[in-house]
Amino acid sequence: MIDRLDKKLLNELQKGLPVTPRPFRAIAQKAGFSEAEILQRLKRFKKKGIIRTIQASFDYRKLGYKSTLIGMRLPKLRLAKLTKQINSYNGVTHSYIRDHKYNLWFTLIAKSNKEMQEIIRKIKKTASVHEDELLNLPAVNTFKLEVIFDLK
Repeated sequence: MIDRLDKKLLNELQKGLPVTPRPFRAIAQKAGFSEAEILQRLKRFKKKGIIRTIQASFDYRKLGYKSTLIGMRLPKLRLAKLTKQINSYNGVTHSYIRDHKYNLWFTLIAKSNKEMQEIIRKIKKTASVHEDELLNLPAVNTFKLEVIFDLK
């Protein structure tokens, strides 16, 4: 169960972290907590699965990177093992297993189209998939939604 102060902290965290050597101290001052109390609550959130991670989000396009969404048709008996292997490649940002003909979906970010094609080639080799078992859907337009859950 989360209390009123937990909700206040989670609402504050969704707005972002200040770029400062002690970001949790700055949030603590703004939200009326002590830095130690914030860190204690964050550990509890993590342990209970309320939060998975606190991380930076970069605009890959402004950094000169390319992105694609990939769908793969993998054998169900090897799906978990292959997903773990695919997730280990640099540039695979996140993946989803789906109940669909293409049962693994993931995003891939790379410095160039050439690098992206090389990573895809390696992934295809790792998974032993044929051309018709992989959908490569490069990003054409990006629509970024900012989702903030108001915890009242």
